[in-house]
Amino acid sequence: MQYYFAERIKNPLYVLFPGLLPYCVASAGDRRYGRNNTTLMDSIMQLVQVRRQGGKDPKDDDDVLDMLLAEELFKGNDLKVANDIRGLFLAGDETCNITTANFLYYMAQHEQYRAKVMQEIMPTL
Repeated sequence: MQYYFAERIKNPLYVLFPGLLPYCVASAGDRRYGRNNTTLMDSIMQLVQVRRQGGKDPKDDDDVLDMLLAEELFKGNDLKVANDIRGLFLAGDETCNITTANFLYYMAQHEQYRAKVMQEIMPTL
């Protein structure tokens, strides 16, 4: 939760309008988000630290984390690397959800395409 609430307190609105602070008490959803965000960030930070110390099988191909760690911009700033990885992870998750929802919607709207898709995938199922 330290990452989430630290970001909230830095909000300039709290400096400009201190009267807003009592209205911004964390709800149950905020606390759950904070716990989940902290768990995710802690996991990513562990991966970053292990990778910085050379904890990778040399036979493995480079990945996004390797590319970020090699960049001069990210030298010595594990939190910045972790934030970028979190952003990529969450963006990819949302993209998959939206793509799946759109696919299902279009399949429901277009019977001729749904029949073709079913004909193609049924042999593999």
